[in-house]
Amino acid sequence: MQKVEDTKKNTEDKENPILSWLAEEDAPEIGIAVKEPLPEYVKGVGYEFNKITWPTREQVTNEFINVIIIVAIISVMVYAFDIGFDNLFSLFKGAIAK
Repeated sequence: MQKVEDTKKNTEDKENPILSWLAEEDAPEIGIAVKEPLPEYVKGVGYEFNKITWPTREQVTNEFINVIIIVAIISVMVYAFDIGFDNLFSLFKGAIAK
């Protein structure tokens, strides 16, 4: 039992690096924490947004066509399995009914 309590104490004492920037007193009225003022945050979002490498129109078109083809193939496969199992169960149902 002592080990469990020591482990809990050690984990509580360590500051979580992911959440270390959160401070409830920064925005207690709405219940969230804010590290920096909103204009600076928006500016940072814009900066990060500009670093995104967007795909070309050709890449998007090719990937869209690939997705449509794969969905069509899988749909046909599911339909074929459905028809096949329906016929198989109909045979069993007919054999049991006789």
